Amino acid sequence: MTIRRRLWHVLERALTRPLLIGLCMACAAGLHASESPPTLRIETGAHVAPIRALGGDGGGSYLVTASEDKSARVWDAVGGGQLTVFRPPSAPGNDGKLYAVAMTPDGAVFATAGWTVSNDLYLVRRSDGQIVHRITGLPDVVTHLSFSPDGRQLAVGLWGRNGVRLYQGSDGWSKAQALEGDTDYEQEVHATAWSADGKVLAVSSADGLIRTYEPTAKGLKLLRRGLPTGTGVPFGLAFAPDGQTIAAGASDQGSVTLFDTKTLKARKTLSPARGSHVADLAGRAKYKVV
Repeated sequence: MTIRRRLWHVLERALTRPLLIGLCMACAAGLHASESPPTLRIETGAHVAPIRALGGDGGGSYLVTASEDKSARVWDAVGGGQLTVFRPPSAPGNDGKLYAVAMTPDGAVFATAGWTVSNDLYLVRRSDGQIVHRITGLPDVVTHLSFSPDGRQLAVGLWGRNGVRLYQGSDGWSKAQALEGDTDYEQEVHATAWSADGKVLAVSSADGLIRTYEPTAKGLKLLRRGLPTGTGVPFGLAFAPDGQTIAAGASDQGSVTLFDTKTLKARKTLSPARGSHVADLAGRAKYKVV
């Protein structure tokens, strides 16, 4: 071995050995603190698994997506570029997959959740992807999230028969207070939606019901619940700008039904044109209208 190569070998060992020791110590410290080993991931710049939810700010500047690839990504809604990546704590298997996301109207914070050991819900700063608060111990997987128009309350839909919960945020969502929700559900929540004035929260569920609530300082006050017949199982929800009508897409057919907000009676059903190939509005199997 030449003198130059020997010197390079000694220098390489001198530089890398302390680095490796430091990394091992850091990993050991992190393992002790979190009780789970660190996971290395390749940053692809895009999702590599199905996107399960999308949200945005009130001004149309930002979009946020949640995916089964165990990441939430913030995008420039105008230019289209990726701005921030958030990766929740995760483990092999389903742990860490994200199924729900929503952004505050001012775009400062987004909430995301999905499948975790403690069914955690993360409040994340949009600008840098840092967690500002974590809500833990929810009874099951979070299926849907939505912020009130003023950004002060967060509706949380849950899997199973756990219904919907409501949280009140403060100090930029670095704090969150649990308010009264509703657990009188037979199956999982599909979607939640707020009227533009924030006075009504609508919830759709796999039990076939649409429910409307009045959000109060104490929590959710049930206004009405309806079981629409012949219009499919309600899935996605949206309010008309005046708040008088709720549009509900069906999870078992390709129709959209317009409901009166106060009575939950169907006003009109919008069906796909005959002969067209459509999917149900939960994104499942395609069929042909004849």
